[in-house]
Amino acid sequence: MFPASPTRRTLLRGALGLGAATALTACGGGSTTARTSGDVTLSLWTHDPGYEDFFRKAIPEADRLTDFRYHLDVTRAGPADLVTKLLAQAVAGRGTPDAIGFEIGSFPRMLRGDIAPRLLHDLTPDIAAVPGLKDDLLPARLAPYSKDGRFYALDSDTPMVVHYYRDDLFSQWNLPTDTATWEEYAELGARVHKDHGASLCVVSTVGSDTGQVVHS
Repeated sequence: MFPASPTRRTLLRGALGLGAATALTACGGGSTTARTSGDVTLSLWTHDPGYEDFFRKAIPEADRLTDFRYHLDVTRAGPADLVTKLLAQAVAGRGTPDAIGFEIGSFPRMLRGDIAPRLLHDLTPDIAAVPGLKDDLLPARLAPYSKDGRFYALDSDTPMVVHYYRDDLFSQWNLPTDTATWEEYAELGARVHKDHGASLCVVSTVGSDTGQVVHS
């Protein structure tokens, strides 16, 4: 995704980008001539059909807010293959995508040497340009996508968006269902264990592949 949302569009040194983290590529092979309106086809490389669905659904809104008419040219491949292909095309000096979805496990390859500064758009000034945005971003979630104090991608997944609980037990034990922080939830869990010999738990599901699913 992009600095404030996954729908940001800017002319960079030829291209754009996105990720599971999300990053903007800066080495595309297209024309660098600035355009102010008309049809624009963006090439999107992704490992996840959810990205394609998101951008296709966002296109009508982007069309409405700008003088452009956006179209997507999608290429799908495995997370590691996407990075390998991006680096190969960058070396060849052509064929890099406008947008690419990075899976977090593959992104460290982009932070080796000077790869990120050369191939990815530096999001640092974009983040600074949105009042209060940096304060809303968790440092722990910026760290995997930063190098030398510069940010090259942002998380695009949003886990833990649904809260299931046993209403009968929460009512019986007079437990709140709207704890605002993980610290409060941990304190509540300690009380439940002490008073009732039970445990509260969190099940976080990330990704659709078995290797990406995490339970804690």
